[in-house]
Amino acid sequence: MNRLPEGLEELTVDLLIDGQDGYVVPWAMWVDLDRRMWIHPKYGVDKEPGGTCHMRIQREGDVIVVFQKTIGDHRYTPSAFPGFVSPADTQYLPVVLR
Repeated sequence: MNRLPEGLEELTVDLLIDGQDGYVVPWAMWVDLDRRMWIHPKYGVDKEPGGTCHMRIQREGDVIVVFQKTIGDHRYTPSAFPGFVSPADTQYLPVVLR
Protein backbone atom coordinates (compact mmCIF):
# COMPACT_ATOMS: atom_id res chain seq x y z
CA MET A 1 0.00 0.00 0.00
CA ASN A 2 1.28 3.47 -0.86
CA ARG A 3 1.91 5.99 1.90
CA LEU A 4 1.66 9.76 1.79
CA PRO A 5 5.10 11.25 1.11
CA GLU A 6 6.33 13.47 3.95
CA GLY A 7 6.51 16.49 1.64
CA LEU A 8 2.75 16.33 1.04
CA GLU A 9 1.71 16.33 4.70
CA GLU A 10 -0.13 19.51 5.71
CA LEU A 11 1.58 21.71 8.30
CA THR A 12 -0.79 22.31 11.22
CA VAL A 13 -0.55 24.68 14.20
CA ASP A 14 0.51 21.89 16.56
CA LEU A 15 3.39 20.87 14.27
CA LEU A 16 5.06 24.31 14.33
CA ILE A 17 8.45 24.23 16.00
CA ASP A 18 9.71 26.94 18.35
CA GLY A 19 10.29 30.15 16.36
CA GLN A 20 8.47 28.92 13.24
CA ASP A 21 5.72 31.12 11.84
CA GLY A 22 3.01 31.00 9.24
CA TYR A 23 -0.51 32.13 8.39
CA VAL A 24 -3.91 30.77 9.39
CA VAL A 25 -7.53 31.82 8.99
CA PRO A 26 -8.71 34.15 11.81
CA TRP A 27 -11.44 31.74 12.88
CA ALA A 28 -8.79 29.22 13.95
CA MET A 29 -8.75 31.25 17.20
CA TRP A 30 -11.53 31.45 19.79
CA VAL A 31 -12.03 33.37 23.02
CA ASP A 32 -13.43 31.75 26.16
CA LEU A 33 -15.75 33.42 28.68
CA ASP A 34 -12.73 34.65 30.68
CA ARG A 35 -11.47 36.37 27.47
CA ARG A 36 -8.52 33.98 27.20
CA MET A 37 -7.56 33.25 23.61
CA TRP A 38 -6.99 29.77 22.19
CA ILE A 39 -6.11 28.32 18.81
CA HIS A 40 -7.18 25.01 17.34
CA PRO A 41 -4.11 22.75 17.02
CA LYS A 42 -5.18 21.10 13.76
CA TYR A 43 -5.81 24.15 11.60
CA GLY A 44 -3.61 24.26 8.51
CA VAL A 45 -0.72 26.73 8.39
CA ASP A 46 0.43 28.35 5.14
CA LYS A 47 3.94 29.73 4.67
CA GLU A 48 2.63 32.88 2.93
CA PRO A 49 -0.57 34.91 3.41
CA GLY A 50 -3.29 34.49 0.85
CA GLY A 51 -7.05 34.85 0.63
CA THR A 52 -8.64 34.32 4.03
CA CYS A 53 -5.44 32.79 5.39
CA HIS A 54 -3.87 36.06 6.54
CA MET A 55 -3.49 35.88 10.34
CA ARG A 56 0.20 35.54 11.16
CA ILE A 57 1.13 33.22 14.01
CA GLN A 58 4.42 32.10 15.53
CA ARG A 59 5.23 29.31 17.95
CA GLU A 60 7.03 30.44 21.12
CA GLY A 61 7.44 27.50 23.44
CA ASP A 62 4.04 26.37 24.68
CA VAL A 63 2.12 29.37 23.30
CA ILE A 64 1.15 30.64 19.89
CA VAL A 65 1.75 34.31 19.23
CA VAL A 66 -0.88 35.99 17.05
CA PHE A 67 0.18 39.24 15.44
CA GLN A 68 -2.83 41.46 16.09
CA LYS A 69 -2.39 43.69 13.03
CA THR A 70 -2.85 40.62 10.79
CA ILE A 71 -6.29 39.70 12.20
CA GLY A 72 -7.93 42.27 9.95
CA ASP A 73 -11.63 43.00 10.43
CA HIS A 74 -12.40 39.71 12.18
CA ARG A 75 -14.03 40.10 15.61
CA TYR A 76 -14.49 37.56 18.41
CA THR A 77 -17.38 36.83 20.75
CA PRO A 78 -16.36 35.15 24.02
CA SER A 79 -17.97 31.73 24.27
CA ALA A 80 -18.00 28.75 26.60
CA PHE A 81 -17.43 26.48 23.61
CA PRO A 82 -14.97 26.84 20.74
CA GLY A 83 -17.63 26.35 18.07
CA PHE A 84 -15.41 23.95 16.12
CA VAL A 85 -16.43 20.41 15.28
CA SER A 86 -13.64 18.60 17.11
CA PRO A 87 -13.18 15.65 19.41
CA ALA A 88 -13.96 16.47 23.05
CA ASP A 89 -10.33 15.81 24.02
CA THR A 90 -8.88 18.45 21.65
CA GLN A 91 -6.14 20.35 23.47
CA TYR A 92 -6.37 23.96 22.28
CA LEU A 93 -3.15 25.97 22.43
CA PRO A 94 -2.96 29.22 24.39
CA VAL A 95 -2.57 32.46 22.42
CA VAL A 96 -0.69 35.67 23.18
CA LEU A 97 -1.41 38.81 21.10
CA ARG A 98 1.41 41.05 19.90
